[in-house]
Amino acid sequence: MPELLRVGMKNSAAIADLVERLHNQGFYDGPLHNHSFTIKVEDAVIYFQQTHLGPSGLPLTVDGVVGPDTWWALRHPSGKHQRSYLRPHVPEGIAGERAAVLRVAIVEHEKNVREIPNGSNRSKEIDKYFPQWLQDKLQFSGTGPPWCCFSANWVFHSATGRWPCGKRTGSCATMVKWALQQGIYQPAHRYINRDAGSRILRPGDLFVILHPKNPDKPQTGHIGIVGAVNENQTRIGTYEGNCGNRYKAGLRDMHGITGIINPYVKSEDQVLNFDRTLPSLSLVAGNSTR
Repeated sequence: MPELLRVGMKNSAAIADLVERLHNQGFYDGPLHNHSFTIKVEDAVIYFQQTHLGPSGLPLTVDGVVGPDTWWALRHPSGKHQRSYLRPHVPEGIAGERAAVLRVAIVEHEKNVREIPNGSNRSKEIDKYFPQWLQDKLQFSGTGPPWCCFSANWVFHSATGRWPCGKRTGSCATMVKWALQQGIYQPAHRYINRDAGSRILRPGDLFVILHPKNPDKPQTGHIGIVGAVNENQTRIGTYEGNCGNRYKAGLRDMHGITGIINPYVKSEDQVLNFDRTLPSLSLVAGNSTR
């Protein structure tokens, strides 16, 4: 059985084998013949796990730990073993601004936008989500702010030329406040198990998770873009930044969502019928920004 490896371990031939495989496959650019599982090696493992399937044909668990499934994927990094991954796509029936937003989100996911180093809230690709004044400020800092809301605003603006709630913000609570003022926010429970009185949840909407408020601190949360919706609106496909320290496509249960923002104004963007097939992706609950 392959040796289980994690950050902090040293003096193992298995670590040297791991490093060589990661280097040969383009995931690690540090020193070779390394017998220590460093943070840099862990970053490379996470990057690999984010982009590969295990022997079951499902995405690898992204935890930086090299167990049997990750070892298998390292030994089967391409070809037919990795072809069962269903790439995220714009659902049939979705057009107009919604489709444009999803196309931008898909590009960000497939570029593997991620934090470098892991946990820093920074990288060249992530910094572009921030307003210029914040980019200028971050030139003198190694760590950035939580970036899920910044990325959602950037993706929407890149596709439509406008901000989803009229102005740019990096605060999920502020997004909800503005959306409520404009009448484009609804609690998530109004979409679940839809009936004659419930609302239609559509790809391209923004989902919001608000965490319990601390009286001494600003309210925190998480936000992303709905990429797909199942038939009874209980589960969604998502595109979201700051999810496992990357811009990621995944799945979420609606019971964990606080509310939905629908920032679209054209009739073509309020379609009733569209493909409700969810992509074959892993659940990302628990990866919400705080």
